[in-house]
Amino acid sequence: MSGQQTDAKAKADEEAKAKKEADEKAKQEAEAKKAEEKAKKEADAKAKKEAQERAKAGRVDVNELKLDLRTSKYIAEGIPNPVRATQIKRAFFVRTPEGIRNGEPGDWLVIHNDGTRVVISDKTFQTRCKPLKS
Repeated sequence: MSGQQTDAKAKADEEAKAKKEADEKAKQEAEAKKAEEKAKKEADAKAKKEAQERAKAGRVDVNELKLDLRTSKYIAEGIPNPVRATQIKRAFFVRTPEGIRNGEPGDWLVIHNDGTRVVISDKTFQTRCKPLKS
């Protein structure tokens, strides 16, 4: 074999190896995407089932309520910035970073400036929160 043939064969071998590696990477990415989609589908199904169970228990997803929190600001003890809040008249649940929290009729939904949502009993709210005077 001549030097040119050896170089051509080496180049072809490198290209074949690069193609094989690219194919393997594409296959791994496709499998990862498929696993991610499956996990999302399972999480959505679980959330839907939980919502149905809560609905059976008479709880409503707070996101389904038409709440206008633009003008309902309060000063909460121990929190430097005003919070938005509204009292919910029926049993409800809300998704928080810590998980799903249930609220009873009369509890308050409080939303901090960073968007964090918390459920507070009426007694605690009346003790710790005061309306912001404009």
